[in-house]
Amino acid sequence: MDLACGNGVLASYLPPEVSYLGVDVASNLINQAKGNKNHQFLVADVTRPLPVKDQFTHASIILAMQNIRSPQRALFNVAKLLVKGGVLVIVLNHPCFRIPRQSGWGIDEKNKLQFRKVIKYMSPMEIPLFLAIKAVKV
Repeated sequence: MDLACGNGVLASYLPPEVSYLGVDVASNLINQAKGNKNHQFLVADVTRPLPVKDQFTHASIILAMQNIRSPQRALFNVAKLLVKGGVLVIVLNHPCFRIPRQSGWGIDEKNKLQFRKVIKYMSPMEIPLFLAIKAVKV
């Protein structure tokens, strides 16, 4: 099970015979997800009880925990869906590297040095991600 799976990138790295469930609240990302007959995708909020009857041996939350408003609820939900002894893998960016509009990269041309500028850190704040995403040029 892959919570906050986005467009299901993890699924593409799994062997085709592995059963996979990707869950994300963003329907537009789930609509982009691709898998095989053993892969399922579900639009749901991972902080609310999930409409899932199966239990899982493994679960992941990859680069998303910092964007979940109530991470303890997501952890509670995944704990209910893991078998006894199941494994949960969480991958996080260090917070100072992932603060939309409050941190960024800079270049010191004179010293040929790339640096990270952090404006606000360890301060409670909410930054709507859809605004940050719109600002990114692709």
